[in-house]
Amino acid sequence: MQIISWLRFLFKGFWSFLVDTIFPIDGHAASQTERIEDFLKIPVERLLELAGREHKNTPLASVLVGQSKLAAYALLQYQHPLISPVLRELKKRRNEAVAAKFGLILAEFFLKNIVEREHQIIVIPIPLSKRRLHERGFNQNEELARAFVEHMNETTEAISLATNLLIKTTDTLPQASLSQKKRLSNLRDCFVIPKSKNLSESFFNSPHAIFVIIDDITTTGSTFQEACRPLIALGGPNIICLAVAH
Repeated sequence: MQIISWLRFLFKGFWSFLVDTIFPIDGHAASQTERIEDFLKIPVERLLELAGREHKNTPLASVLVGQSKLAAYALLQYQHPLISPVLRELKKRRNEAVAAKFGLILAEFFLKNIVEREHQIIVIPIPLSKRRLHERGFNQNEELARAFVEHMNETTEAISLATNLLIKTTDTLPQASLSQKKRLSNLRDCFVIPKSKNLSESFFNSPHAIFVIIDDITTTGSTFQEACRPLIALGGPNIICLAVAH
């Protein structure tokens, strides 16, 4: 096991060196603005290569959450020097250009690796609590979801964005501050579907119907698992969870 850990460490270091050589970003000299500009210049194809064009053959995070019909995918490594400052920019400053870039990456990956175009899709951003939304003024996951739908609309009309289908009723502790064991209990039953929401039975019964839940960052999959719970309770169709980074 120790040998395997060392091999993983060496591979991770080599991968970071390779990407930094291709896309040199001086972490000390470059300003945040320069980092964002450099990121936006990178071709989508190159970022998809960084994530791994085929998730089964790359360090792309892919995990099952709860049941076999639920799958979660995270495209990029958050700790990579190309990714973490850009995601922080999106989360803190609502950078629309960054959201558009990540939305395009998510859409391209989704179409190439997950489903075909004939599916009927409802896109749901992971919601924030009322307090967190009031403090921040926006939901970065909603920005990602809007960008994702916009790019998907270029190839399919059977897609819609449902920003209020799922709400977060509890102002939970930040997941990053908790152990893996406590993450799930921290989020237990915090996501609900309002009773006023009428979901079409034909959608639930369709074999081509898919819910796509979008989050900016995932670590253990706990947020995705809890977000899926109320959809499953209503007899939801296939659910795909997408995160920009892991």
